[in-house]
Amino acid sequence: MIGCGLKCAKILIIFFNIILWITGAGLAALGVWFTIDDDFKKQSDLFQDSELFPEYFPYIMIAAGVLILMIGLIGCCGAVREHQTLLGVFILCIVLIMGLEIAGCVYVYLNRYDILNDMERDLKNSLKKYYGASDSKSEAFTEAMDYVQREFTCCGIQVLRGVARIILWHALVKIPSHVTRCCVKVVD
Repeated sequence: MIGCGLKCAKILIIFFNIILWITGAGLAALGVWFTIDDDFKKQSDLFQDSELFPEYFPYIMIAAGVLILMIGLIGCCGAVREHQTLLGVFILCIVLIMGLEIAGCVYVYLNRYDILNDMERDLKNSLKKYYGASDSKSEAFTEAMDYVQREFTCCGIQVLRGVARIILWHALVKIPSHVTRCCVKVVD
């Protein structure tokens, strides 16, 4: 009877580690994709001055994915070899990760309005500073903003409809009359 329980626990730990491996590999692959994908690079230019989304965010994803893969390997090796030390390290890592995830979720939930306001403020400041200017950093930002607006069929930052969003956009950015951007085209 005890042998059956241990076999079930061993199988569950191995199954859980396979899920961990898939998750870690997926996270690392997503980080690599964000690093090499041109569309993501265009969209990430929107937050070039933001503290919320640093340039190295994809590399953090890659590192987290590799760490999860390593933790899964420790757990799988501990389960297959029935090595108590490896299993103890695995359980400690899992408890620490769960604690960090819970703390992160609570922090984001409690500060969700501040985070959204900071994102909107950063984007508005970047719009005023970079949109339509002629240096290379500004051109990248303008191209990214135009790309996002075309892809999401929006105009500006806030979700407004019709003439209100065009007026808000023009008041915020002060688009020169010679610039034909996607928001300017909406005024029909």
